[in-house]
This record gives sequence, C-alpha cells and structure tokens, in this order.
Amino acid sequence: MPGAISFVEGIAMPAVDKCEEIGAVVEIALESLPAHGELEGEWRDLEQRTDGSFFVGWSWIGCWLASLGGAVGLSLLRATSGGRTVGLGLIARSRERRHGLITSHSLRLHATGRTEFDTLRVECNGFLVDRQLGELVSRRMLDYLVSVDRTWDEIVLDGLWRVPPWPLA
Repeated sequence: MPGAISFVEGIAMPAVDKCEEIGAVVEIALESLPAHGELEGEWRDLEQRTDGSFFVGWSWIGCWLASLGGAVGLSLLRATSGGRTVGLGLIARSRERRHGLITSHSLRLHATGRTEFDTLRVECNGFLVDRQLGELVSRRMLDYLVSVDRTWDEIVLDGLWRVPPWPLA
C-alpha cells in the first residue's frame, strides 16, 4: 500500500499536508486493516469527536465487518493530525463487469461490490471525521484516493450523507 502523501495546490507530494485554513498538519495513508479490537478502539475514540451518522459509527461498521467474516479484503484509510486519528474509512477493491462487456476495477467506501454482502446498504455514508477538521479532512481523504493509486477505474461512494466540495481548489 502507498505511504502517506500530501497535497499542496493539487500536486501530490511525499510527507504531510498543512491545512493552511486551520493550521493543522494532516497525514493520510491507506493501510492494511488492523486487528478487530484495535480498529474498534480507534473507531470508537474518533466517533466521540464526530458528527457522523449512525451508519459510519462502530455499531453499524462493527456489525458489517463481522458479517463479512474476512471474506472481503479491506483497507483502512486513516487521516491523522498531531498523532491523533482525525479521519477513518474502510475501502474495498472490487472487479466488476458492466453490461457483460466492460470490466471495471472499483474502490468502494463501506461497501464491497458483492451482492451477497451489499444487500443491506449503508445509508448516510461518508468518512468518519473529527468535527473540528470535518470537511477539510473528508476532501483530503477523497483526494488521496483519487491521486495515489490509479489501479482503479472508478470510486463508488454509495449513500453519501454530506458531500464535501471537491476537488480541492
């Protein structure tokens, strides 16, 4: 998985990103999924500092992960600032065939791309982000997905609750 990058005037750069608007340094990385207990602790800690919907809280996400039973490979998109987690999202990669002809490699936020697991769909979806950094972190997390790894053809963001202005200017 790629390491942390930052964005300055829309250019991907190694290291960190200083969110000039708020004076915060934010690092974003797409990582292997940690152990369930570790992820739960980190998720619940951040959840206390967010205004996210029920569907991005641990009560939903934890049950969703348990229902997958390890059948789907997921990655953790994590944003940190000052050593503290300020954004989280679970990303699945899927390969899909459209109309029997077109193959698409997709990234999905809190979904798998597999009917047997996505029958119950997330509503009010989005990244779980610290309310103090909110929209800025969400936009940077989306920019990260768009800019870092171009082995995908589309990003699927089903059921978005709050859509951050994007792309960054």
